Amino acid sequence: MEDFDIIESGFSNADETINFGTRAIGYDTLYEISTIACLKCSEEVSGIKEVLINSFVKNGKYFLTLNRSIKVFEDTELSSITFNAVFDSIIDTICVSSNGNFLMVCLQSGMVHIFDLENTIDNRSIFNKCLVKNDLSNTKSSTLYIGCYIEDYTSKLVSFILVSNRGKVYRLCIISKTKSEDGIINTEAVVNWEEVYDFDNTIYMTCFSYPKLFVKTNEIILFDVENKTVMLDSLPCSIKTICNFGHKILVLDEDGRLYRICSLTLLIFPVEDVETNFENILVLDDAKNVQILAVTKKNEIGDSYLQLLESVLFSLKVTHSLHLIQLENITDEILVLSKISNKEQLISELRIQCVYETQPQLRLTRLIRKQRFEEAEKFAKMFNINPVIVLKAKAQLIVDKVICSSEDITKLMQILESIDDDYFKLQCCSNVECSTYEDVRKILNYGCSIMPKSSCENKADILLLQRVLVDLLFRFDTYMAIYDHYDLQTWSKFSSTDLIEELQIFLKNFQIEKAIIIYNRLDLVTVDKLTDEKIEEILLILNNLSTTIYQPFLLTFIPITMTNKPSALPLFVSWLRNKIFHIEKRDNYNFPDNAIKFADSILKLLKVDKSGCILFQRQCTLNKDGPKTVIRTLLNIDMPPEDYNVFLNDFLYQFMIQNQFEPDDIFLNEITNLVKYNEECWVNIVEAILKHISSIKTKLEAIKEILENASVPWCSTVKSIGQSALQYTHPLVSDIKIILENEPRLVVLRNPKYKIQEKQINKIYELEHVVRRIIYVNTPTMLDDVQQLCKSQKERRQVNNILIQHFINNGNYEQALSILDSTGAKEDIYFCAKWIASLTENIINNELNLPIEYKKRYYKVAGSVFRRLIDNNDNKANNLTLEEDLNILRAVFKLNNMFQRNYTSYDLRSASGKTTIFEELVQEQVDNFNKGSLDIEAVLNICYKLANYFSLDADDVLITFCQKVTKYEAVLNVVERIYRSSTSIKNLCLAAVFLLKYMGSCDTGLSCDSFTDTSETSIHAHSNPDVLLNSENPNNMFINGLKLAEKVVVKALINADENELSQVLEVRNWINTGFYLTRSQENLQNELFNYLYHPEHTVPEYSSFFSIKNTFQMYCRFMGNNGEPTVHKYLTYCVNDVSPITEKELLDEISLLPETVDSFCRGGQHLTAYKLLTTLEEGLMQAKNLDPSVYKHLGSIISKKCLHQVLNAVVSEKHIDILLFQNLLFASRKDYFKFIEYYLKLYKRQPRKLHDIAIVGIKLLDFHKISKGKDVLINAVTTCKWWNKLKLLLVDMPYDTFFKVNANTRLKELLSLSLLNLRMIQEYCDDYKLDLQMYYMEYLKSILTNWKPDYEVQKELSGKKILLIKNNESQLYTRCMEVITVIKDKDTAFSLMDKIWNTANFYHYEIFICILKILDSAGKTEKS
Repeated sequence: MEDFDIIESGFSNADETINFGTRAIGYDTLYEISTIACLKCSEEVSGIKEVLINSFVKNGKYFLTLNRSIKVFEDTELSSITFNAVFDSIIDTICVSSNGNFLMVCLQSGMVHIFDLENTIDNRSIFNKCLVKNDLSNTKSSTLYIGCYIEDYTSKLVSFILVSNRGKVYRLCIISKTKSEDGIINTEAVVNWEEVYDFDNTIYMTCFSYPKLFVKTNEIILFDVENKTVMLDSLPCSIKTICNFGHKILVLDEDGRLYRICSLTLLIFPVEDVETNFENILVLDDAKNVQILAVTKKNEIGDSYLQLLESVLFSLKVTHSLHLIQLENITDEILVLSKISNKEQLISELRIQCVYETQPQLRLTRLIRKQRFEEAEKFAKMFNINPVIVLKAKAQLIVDKVICSSEDITKLMQILESIDDDYFKLQCCSNVECSTYEDVRKILNYGCSIMPKSSCENKADILLLQRVLVDLLFRFDTYMAIYDHYDLQTWSKFSSTDLIEELQIFLKNFQIEKAIIIYNRLDLVTVDKLTDEKIEEILLILNNLSTTIYQPFLLTFIPITMTNKPSALPLFVSWLRNKIFHIEKRDNYNFPDNAIKFADSILKLLKVDKSGCILFQRQCTLNKDGPKTVIRTLLNIDMPPEDYNVFLNDFLYQFMIQNQFEPDDIFLNEITNLVKYNEECWVNIVEAILKHISSIKTKLEAIKEILENASVPWCSTVKSIGQSALQYTHPLVSDIKIILENEPRLVVLRNPKYKIQEKQINKIYELEHVVRRIIYVNTPTMLDDVQQLCKSQKERRQVNNILIQHFINNGNYEQALSILDSTGAKEDIYFCAKWIASLTENIINNELNLPIEYKKRYYKVAGSVFRRLIDNNDNKANNLTLEEDLNILRAVFKLNNMFQRNYTSYDLRSASGKTTIFEELVQEQVDNFNKGSLDIEAVLNICYKLANYFSLDADDVLITFCQKVTKYEAVLNVVERIYRSSTSIKNLCLAAVFLLKYMGSCDTGLSCDSFTDTSETSIHAHSNPDVLLNSENPNNMFINGLKLAEKVVVKALINADENELSQVLEVRNWINTGFYLTRSQENLQNELFNYLYHPEHTVPEYSSFFSIKNTFQMYCRFMGNNGEPTVHKYLTYCVNDVSPITEKELLDEISLLPETVDSFCRGGQHLTAYKLLTTLEEGLMQAKNLDPSVYKHLGSIISKKCLHQVLNAVVSEKHIDILLFQNLLFASRKDYFKFIEYYLKLYKRQPRKLHDIAIVGIKLLDFHKISKGKDVLINAVTTCKWWNKLKLLLVDMPYDTFFKVNANTRLKELLSLSLLNLRMIQEYCDDYKLDLQMYYMEYLKSILTNWKPDYEVQKELSGKKILLIKNNESQLYTRCMEVITVIKDKDTAFSLMDKIWNTANFYHYEIFICILKILDSAGKTEKS
């Protein structure tokens, strides 16, 4: 079954999020990723661990290989398959001819297939051959064919270049031959192949641009396939990917950096203008342009991006591993293949995805729909889309709430200020539901203040809707006058009810005051509904009430009714007549006085008395529009100021008085309305109006209103009006004075671009609000305008805080720091920087829940802010604290980004909290490493970063990692780094201890409390010493660990002072227990240390390391509570909190040591066993109050079990290590001489060993001051000495004879053999304490008696023989005289001449001549 055989396609771009989750989009570009098709595994297969992919687009078709299968799709939409095949081996690479007719498929098995894709016959294969044999049974078999390329193409020839990893380059040519049979023309394809070149080296990767083939072996090679020329050079970096890049080679190294290689010279140049590190790259190339498609390495927060580089056209965040698809044309849409993994980390799905450019409006709509308004605003600004769309969406979101809070209303009004659509604004004001009275009034006042523009198309609709809001505000005031509190439900009902019906209800309920309020505040719509029938209904209700109850209501009801509906006069007359009849009946006693009084009051209300007749008529005349409307109209008459003043004084003012209006209130309201319009419309008349305001308070209120609404800078008239207020003494004058002083500030407040609602700034929070509004609008004069608002240094400092925050938020750090520096004095800069630093801390601590981009910006500027904070701090003692705070903030940011945590600066300020976090993070990295999700380099890189973040020494962090890690390879790697970099005695000693502590296991479960592991507390080696480990050769790894530990301890000793030496030496003693495991018999070592004990080196068994580790652990656990802390602190570093071993447990463990000794000795490690036990013995001597039985038991094991085996091993070596042998015998105490005797007997026939054993025996006897047996040893030493001197000459004396005879006999025999000279005779006699003179005589005698002539017979060319004598009587005489000279008793010597004369050989006349010469020289002439 083929992999990924389920294919789904035809997906819509719009449904990307629905089908596949959050889509990948470029936040600064319009590019997005959408899925074209999915390839899934069958239901029987949950996923595949690894997929080898080849994919590209050629002639509009999409070619895709997945492991063993290949599919060719009709188009890039994957709508249909034109070719499908599954092979018995993984596909290494494929290549398609330029016309798309021929497909070459290269398999990992070595087979190469060529298919004719145009052939409609089922069997399309035209070539099948195994060019390179590959052993597929090898599970580690890798890619065989590195690359396949088109070399040449014509109508009749297609040429491929194929490269194998074995170093060979092949050329395969497809030749099209035409045949004609029976008039039918047939075309046949013939394939020829040849080996072009053999590099005789492993090829790792290639790329091809005719005619140059770039090859990466251990070097970089440029091969010309035409001329077969080769150019090579060394490579300074580790290549991961290579691609053709125009006339150059583009290289991606393992660290993600880009390089260019010149295709002519092979010179390498780094690509310096690209700072990003990449995981993978692909060059998109056509005849005109070149682009680079790349996937970035994951950044500190784990994000990776797909980028198209030509500068950076787009950058899209990706969450899955990508395979980049080679395109046919650079203008085609980018295609990538995403690998989707399941929970088991198996690839279960492949997605073919397209990068396309979307419409900005659609992207904006999606962002708004998801309520991601900040992103939407940035997006709209970036792509020049009207931001009103976003603002309307934000406003509508608030309006749609069931109940809006005060904060919502404030935010809504701020949003509406930035929207130009008046109709939408009015709709929002009318539809919003508020929770408080103040909010209702605020939003309705805002709606009523909206003035439609003259050019507005829907002005009529706006005015109509505004009229509705005005009526609603009027009714709301009525509602609040009636009810003493605001209730949303009650107000909603009241706002839509009929006020006449509400009035009738109040009258029926005797609620006269509320009825009066309602009737006093009838709106125009309700007045229009006031018909005769309604009036009669009200009068009918009044008839049912007592006069005292409804009398107050009549004072309001009759005048207002007559004003708005004069035609109701007959109704009131009829009602009055009936009421008089009613009074007569009810109170006849007081009638008619009471009736007259009642009628008089009603008639006054109706204004039909004689004196008021004209007034009534005028009122009836004006009733249609109402006097108030007439007054407002007349006040707005356009006339010269002089005429207006006369008109106001002579007519209008009197008219107000006659109609019983309060002129001051009308004038104030009119000024309030006028100032809403353009200043030119009212500036000429307000002075005249102000003159007729009698109330100082009202006048000052009017002046204040004018000043607050007049355009700034003020004209002379407005300034004059403002100055006129200063002559009065009233509380409002101080407010006006402040406004006059704030004219420069008002210039900014009134700037129409800012649309600021505040009339003036009285409090600091108002200033902050205005500044934020100005910053939001962001005009070119923003900075100057903001500074113009400031009146004090305190305000300037507060404003600068906001500005700095704004520029940091937008990434303009230089501007932010410039503002900070210009704040003022050092104190001001300090407090401003302190505020920014505090804000930075809050943001990095995520207390404000801001996006990560803001955290990055504040992190970036934090260093500069803190530097200014420190420079401007007068209390220099706090500078260290400030620097520490900066380091903590940086650490929090880095830690949260790297590990996706939510740490705060408070967590790291606590020493215990800091330690806890540090331990937690290190443990996490250890766990990731143990699981295999991180390699050692990645973990160590993180450790170095942790050291930086926590302000720790990097080596201290590495030590902590060693405590927790469970793999010996990791410990070895870390200790190597510590050895190179650290000079800390503690770190060096602990590093050595960890190497020993974890030795004996490649993937142990030990941690920092490993000494508590009860499963392996026994030091007895495993019954199976060949236990399988997780490494190819773990024992060599442990050997390397011991060697490294030795070097580490030596470095510690070199750097240690006097107080630390004892601690380091304690560690060194235990490290040296493995000394003999790490030594090999190298030639140099043999020459230099030929006589030192050194057994034949073999790789130690696993059990050896395991035993050393467990013995060491046993000792450390016992000494944890029984040793001297200052001496053993490094050995007990990891067992301080572990339950100690008791003496009984220690004794039990020691009882198992004989098995350990046997294990070592079986592996040839006799001395290692002895060293281990003696180190343990020496260490235990430092324990407190240890029972002597423990020492005795351990000494017994060393003496009886270990020592004998070590002695046998040492003595059995070719050369005995005398010093070691002597020390071992010393350790045997009283048994030493038994061993001496035993080995003397055992090696009596090996003179060298016999000599060494005897020498050691003599030293031991001298040490113990024992003389017995010493003479035998001395004689043995002396005999060995003379044997070694003469063994080459002793042909006639066997070894046994030489050693068995006594010294005298041996000397005589040696003299008879003529093997000694005078010096040797003297030495021999001295060694054996013999009579030297006697043996001089013997020597003289042997010279004369044993003398023989030495001659040689030579033959000349003529055949004549010549006899040459080599010695003569002169030489004999000389030798004799040398002996006689050293003989003290010359007479005895001469007497000896007489004896020899009688016994000498007669034929040797030379002897007699010599004797005569000797006697003659001595004056003895008897023999003459």
